[in-house]
Amino acid sequence: MGKKDKKDKKEKKDKKEKKDKKEKKDKNKDIEEAFEKDKEDKPQKEEKSKAPESPKKAEKSEKLAKKEESKSPKKSKPEKFPQPVEDSDDDEVKTDEELNAKMLALQQEKEQEEKLKKRQEQAQLFEQYLEHSGMTYAFEIIFSEIIAKQIREDQVFAYTAMRLRQIGKELDSISKEEGKSDSGE
Repeated sequence: MGKKDKKDKKEKKDKKEKKDKKEKKDKNKDIEEAFEKDKEDKPQKEEKSKAPESPKKAEKSEKLAKKEESKSPKKSKPEKFPQPVEDSDDDEVKTDEELNAKMLALQQEKEQEEKLKKRQEQAQLFEQYLEHSGMTYAFEIIFSEIIAKQIREDQVFAYTAMRLRQIGKELDSISKEEGKSDSGE
């Protein structure tokens, strides 16, 4: 009997599962049918809602539509005129705006090059001044003294200023002596 009970239970279970599947299919069909019905009903409802409720309203809407149709179209000016088109050598079509932008970019590039040349000339003139005045040699001497005397970092600026004054005074005295010796000979 144990085997029969198991078979019976299994058969009942299978029947129940089949029945559940069938019910699910039926529910899905019902849902799909209801969905399709809604789709069909909506256009009809929309058409009904578009229709005016009274004949007076219908007449008014018709008159309004006729008035709008009978009005002559308004003249309007275009907001922006089309740009003239030019052909370039490399068969590219460019508008005036693009050409103007490129011209402006070239002009700015030339201005930057001129500024760079002026800066380089000024730097060269300053280097020549330093060489003729002996400032480069003065700084080399001061730098070597700072390293040799191991001057602290917080006193480097003050030491440099002091030495520059001393060197300037020495150069003045030397140039005065040379001026006296030249005039005395």
